[in-house]
Amino acid sequence: MEAGGEIAELGPCEALVVPAGVPHQLWNGGEQEVTYVAVAAPAVRSDSAPA
Repeated sequence: MEAGGEIAELGPCEALVVPAGVPHQLWNGGEQEVTYVAVAAPAVRSDSAPA
């Protein structure tokens, strides 16, 4: 994951807090399937969220 221009390699049960307004992106650089949970607080609306 990249947040604010820094790359963080996260393992199982690890977390990264990204402050509001900080550009970020997530990708899977490994060979295994990845499952992740994203939490936004307070709630935000994105183009992919139902209206």
